[in-house]
Amino acid sequence: MILSWVIAAYAVAGSFMVFRYRLRHYLRYFQQEEYDGKRFLLWVGECNAFDKKTLVVALLAMALTSFVPYHLVITAIAATMLAVTAFSGEDPTTSGKKTLIMTPRAIRIYRLSVVLYSTAIVVGATAALALGRHGAFPVLWFLLLLLSQSVPLWLLLATKILSPGEKRRQRKYSLEAKRILADVDPYVVGITGSYGKTSTKHILGEMLQTTLGTTFWPDKGVNTVMGITREIREKLSPGTEYAVIEMGAYHQGSIQKLCDFTPPQAAIITAVGICHLERFGSEEAIYRGKEELAKAVPDDGIIVCNGDDTGARNIAKGNPKMTTLLYGFDNSKEDLDCWMSSYAVVDSGMTFTIDWKGKEYQGSAPFFGTTALSNGMAAFAMACALGADAEFALGVLCSHEPVDNRLQVKKSGGVTYVNDAYNSNPVGFAAALDVAKALPAKKRIIMTPGMIELGDRQEAENNKAARKAGSFCDYAIVVGETNRKSIAKGLRDGGMPEENIFLCNSRDDAFHNLAIVADDGDAVLIENDLPDLYETKVRF
Repeated sequence: MILSWVIAAYAVAGSFMVFRYRLRHYLRYFQQEEYDGKRFLLWVGECNAFDKKTLVVALLAMALTSFVPYHLVITAIAATMLAVTAFSGEDPTTSGKKTLIMTPRAIRIYRLSVVLYSTAIVVGATAALALGRHGAFPVLWFLLLLLSQSVPLWLLLATKILSPGEKRRQRKYSLEAKRILADVDPYVVGITGSYGKTSTKHILGEMLQTTLGTTFWPDKGVNTVMGITREIREKLSPGTEYAVIEMGAYHQGSIQKLCDFTPPQAAIITAVGICHLERFGSEEAIYRGKEELAKAVPDDGIIVCNGDDTGARNIAKGNPKMTTLLYGFDNSKEDLDCWMSSYAVVDSGMTFTIDWKGKEYQGSAPFFGTTALSNGMAAFAMACALGADAEFALGVLCSHEPVDNRLQVKKSGGVTYVNDAYNSNPVGFAAALDVAKALPAKKRIIMTPGMIELGDRQEAENNKAARKAGSFCDYAIVVGETNRKSIAKGLRDGGMPEENIFLCNSRDDAFHNLAIVADDGDAVLIENDLPDLYETKVRF
């Protein structure tokens, strides 16, 4: 009897080690879904992200202990196999495109999940052994089988239990950030749009910092309440005169929440596209979501909108302020306040001419693509409207380096890489293709997993972009299964031979094929880099 308890304890220990290992892996994906339980469970189901190795071991052990008398031996072997599995996998904190970051919140979720699971398995194993020697081990393995497949549920349960405390903690930090913001009292410029937010934020931040006064802007693509809260608490210092706040949204009300948190006195609307259509539900909802920023600006404020974008133009028309400015390329209606009368691609970037208040400003900048120029115009118009000297603002624009992974053009080993790996959208994809087409090259290669979160437009938009790529690219490397069919068909329809289309299951496979295909003098467009959530295979 004592031996039975020892062996059972060994099996429980093996299961526990596997649980801890799997828990960290699931937590990485859960974190990427921003701890959204519904989307996380949807991902688990769509990707069939179940613990298949543990499932097989537990099923075999349960079957054998039901019909074979050597319960203890079978259980010991199976438990050893579980323990080996637990130590044979990769570390989620160092592996993957986006690693697990053990933030204080992640640590709390992890620890509570461990406590809950440990309690359940100890109680369950004790109850199983109470059945007696002959029936105990099949029941025990049935229990371990169920628990091994329920790791996502333990994460969700722990998150639910911790939710009240997390809300209190977030509220405390947010109130602290609001107090800091109120004490410093900078002039707040809010920026939103379906694309171009981050780049515009960085350009405008640099312009205001150089021409008008000390300016605060959150790092990289930080655009949520908690992200901005952290940046304000850590970086907003007394004497700051301007704050440029990027405002992201996945549904209506998101931007309004950000506006309540950081009330804007001015706003830039870069575009109203179909990004995150899957989350918003409709194009009308996207429009209303972006409009929340314009509505939050006081009547004596400033709004700057993309005149080439119908949605942004309509927002400007429907929400006029004391200063309402339109920018863009197409001035056929002669109603743009800031427009680009000419531009061209050169080896070092782009040359351009900006028309502002009847005067032309000529410049060159080390970035590529019409979207980059559009973002530059938005920042230029806002800076000038706030009182910046146009020549000084132009100088900042001409020296601005592109934000990482946003149409960066660099050479490496004789190959020119166009790195546009950050979240792709139809307009940005088209602009990146234009850049790749304009660059001198022996061969042109595109590597992409396509675009996501476009709802029922996703297949059509990926097919459209692929047709354009297929019309001039020599090779294509399609990453993952998410958009494989629509992209491959589009490439073929665009004229690319079937043998020049490489279908890869993972990012690593894609780069392996790229190394084989790419030679000196080639141009490679890396368009989008989907998070691990969209990888073909989940390694469990």
